[in-house]
Amino acid sequence: MQQNVSQFVPVLIVLAILVGLWFIVKGRGRKATDDDLGALCRYFENVNAARAFPTVDLTVTTKKGEFGLINERANLYEMRAHRTSVGVSFRVAKGVYVGKRAYVPKQHLDRTGVGTVTLTNQRLLFVSGGRTVAIQIGDIIAAQAGGNSLQIHSQKRQRPVVLEFPSAQLAALLIAAFLRHPFTENALPNDMTITATPRPDRDGITLSFRDAREPQLVATR
Repeated sequence: MQQNVSQFVPVLIVLAILVGLWFIVKGRGRKATDDDLGALCRYFENVNAARAFPTVDLTVTTKKGEFGLINERANLYEMRAHRTSVGVSFRVAKGVYVGKRAYVPKQHLDRTGVGTVTLTNQRLLFVSGGRTVAIQIGDIIAAQAGGNSLQIHSQKRQRPVVLEFPSAQLAALLIAAFLRHPFTENALPNDMTITATPRPDRDGITLSFRDAREPQLVATR
């Protein structure tokens, strides 16, 4: 009996190590998420304290009333059609095949450019050596961020655009803010504050606006 128990000891030790590692990884993931949410909240705290959005130098020419907020290296991904064969066919002679085979088009997300993403109060831009994408903020109908990826749906484009860059989550929040209030300068109106609050499930941020014209908080995601 003692010999049988001793045979299971190594297995139990391995299981204990794996469970311990799982808890460590899970704890680190939760801490990283909390750190990311905290950094996003502090960004808007600083905006309120400075009464202005921090601006960055841009590599593109700005328009009147336009100011830059993000300018980073990025990857561009777009939906592209690929043909996939379905069925089986056998070659019986040159140019002659027997069987049933069809080619079905399928959509895949392909990387189509490596360049620079720029977010201003008016536009979202991607510029590379062979590809340029320009989307007006007012044309955006959905902006979803997860990790370092930002997915944009525009009413002027049939397919979504995905951009991969470090400040993707901040970009989604700034787009939400500019859709709610089209700022023409980086300074906040004197009667406005923007509050960023982590959602209860820690799965995102809720932006709230308060100004004299609209005293109630309005949530935007």
